[in-house]
Amino acid sequence: MLVGLMAVLLGWGGLCLCYGFVLLSSPAAAGGPRLFEPSAACHYSYQATLLLNEADPGRGKDVGFQVAAELLVETVWQSASSPQNKLLKLKLSNPKLSIKSRKAPFFSSSSLDEWVI
Repeated sequence: MLVGLMAVLLGWGGLCLCYGFVLLSSPAAAGGPRLFEPSAACHYSYQATLLLNEADPGRGKDVGFQVAAELLVETVWQSASSPQNKLLKLKLSNPKLSIKSRKAPFFSSSSLDEWVI
């Protein structure tokens, strides 16, 4: 679930979102009362790579991009009557975009930490 949400956060507007909130209310999504307890934060590292090439393998070179970031997940609210109902805060940090083109056959990166929202 978090990986899919990270993809949305990373892909939406080219990394313009650094904070997000998620409300978990179903037992399957919440993973039980012990997952994402309010006293603990979870740290995740995320990396996705997309490579494209010509239909004929002998023609052209791969092109694509790679996105990497770190994600901090904190529980900011948990229902007293139903512990599966939680509000999560997602903080995206250290976003990095790497590009691979026909002119630059290796991934070249650019840090996106300087973005101001």
